[in-house]
Amino acid sequence: MKKIVFFLQTKKPIGGSQILFLDLAAYIAQHYSDYETYYINYQNDIVEEMYKDTGIHFLDVEECDYSQFEDATFFIAVNYALYLSAKIKDLKNATICAYFYHPHVFSWLQNQIYYRKQNNLDLLELLSKTDAYCFMDDSNYLPICKLCDLNFNRYYLPVTVHSKDIQRLESYDFVKKDTISFGWLGRLDRDKIYSIINLADNLMDIQTDKKIEFHILGDGNSRSFIKIAKYSPKIQFIFTSYMYGSERDKYMKEHIDIVMAMGISAIDAAVLGIPTIVPIVSPTAFNDDKFVYIYDIQGYSLGWDPNDLKELGYKYHRLKDVISDVYDNGKKEEIGKKCAEFTEETFSLKRGAELLIENVERTKLTMSELKKNKTIKSTLRFYGLYKKIRKHRDFPMYHLFIARLNRIRSQKGLRKISYLFKEAKNTRKYDKAKDELI
Repeated sequence: MKKIVFFLQTKKPIGGSQILFLDLAAYIAQHYSDYETYYINYQNDIVEEMYKDTGIHFLDVEECDYSQFEDATFFIAVNYALYLSAKIKDLKNATICAYFYHPHVFSWLQNQIYYRKQNNLDLLELLSKTDAYCFMDDSNYLPICKLCDLNFNRYYLPVTVHSKDIQRLESYDFVKKDTISFGWLGRLDRDKIYSIINLADNLMDIQTDKKIEFHILGDGNSRSFIKIAKYSPKIQFIFTSYMYGSERDKYMKEHIDIVMAMGISAIDAAVLGIPTIVPIVSPTAFNDDKFVYIYDIQGYSLGWDPNDLKELGYKYHRLKDVISDVYDNGKKEEIGKKCAEFTEETFSLKRGAELLIENVERTKLTMSELKKNKTIKSTLRFYGLYKKIRKHRDFPMYHLFIARLNRIRSQKGLRKISYLFKEAKNTRKYDKAKDELI
């Protein structure tokens, strides 16, 4: 029996990458008799209840006996390569397939390495040489190609349709005739929040006598970045926090006419038959009026860097034209159906599972080979020294420690000294239970 192990080590609320891993693990367990699937993360009762009786083996990341996976394949986000290496460094034959699921995911890995010598391209070279990688979409493929001149193929694993029992919209009547109703579905984290702010800024420029509602289905550590007073009274923000399953779908169908989302959240909205637009994504503030209907994408991309939109060649729309399509031209039903049909065909879970199997069968990267890599080897050595001093702290704490060292190192003069004291104070106040590392 072959084993596929989906490895994470995060206490963040369940989100896109976790849902993708869990859906694929459940589908493979139920449809591929020669595979067993495992999901390793911090123990989470909500997650295990959602996926009970699916055939997934759930294991706690801190309590797991990793020796049972000597001949398994670990499927990980590439920024967890060091986290995983710290856990399975004694395995020899276990293989690894690394997933590029965000344009900045490799820089997140680099933040775990002191000084980041030579941009750690030796690790990318190893992944390329051993076919130990795949990309979520073109928006993740392009940044790596620009970072180095290595030969990466277009090996893909796109996000997949999550909803198990999809109930399309039965009525396309608007919620309120005198209201424009937008929605955001997803977390409110630093890498997404500026897309929401950009949409709100563009809504402020819309000339209309209608009220504007902006429903925010999600929460996160960057919620405070939305300065509600700036948009009042023209835009009414309605925060629902996290919603899941049928409750979430019912709310969107009853209250929202146009959804903006990215990644798995975009396809969760689109399959319901709600007009769905995908935004530009940036970790810093930006202003742009370009939105893409989900059915106009290619190469699986569901969010892109501002500089990549032109290179991707997608047809985009101005926000006023999106609003006109839905509210003035009566195209909500037509657009919604196109979004749903495209999404069901392009992002089926069956196809995602097939691509995952192809990717994990292709990789030739063993743990014994990975340990020889200069970046991995030096990091494990420094982590070992750290553990001798901080015996009860795991790799996430080491990650924080290195990130702080890098911040101190980047400062100059007296500012470096003040940073040293500030970071030492932050380290003493670290609360493992509130760990929010990416």
